[in-house]
Amino acid sequence: MDEQDKEDEQFMKLAIEQAKIAEENGDVPIGAVIVYQDQIIGKAYNQREQLKDPTAHAANELQPRRYPPRRR
Repeated sequence: MDEQDKEDEQFMKLAIEQAKIAEENGDVPIGAVIVYQDQIIGKAYNQREQLKDPTAHAANELQPRRYPPRRR
């Protein structure tokens, strides 16, 4: 296993840790990590049940907001 593989494995472990947080909160165990030039620039986990928001997926939480939030 080369150095890049070892770094990738560490990033995957972090994504799994994020998934475990989701599971502990009663949600589907999905975690996400964004890495740019070997630096973690974002991490998140599913929060659909916790926030009662069907769009609160891990990947969605990492995306930049394109539109301002709706006023209710």
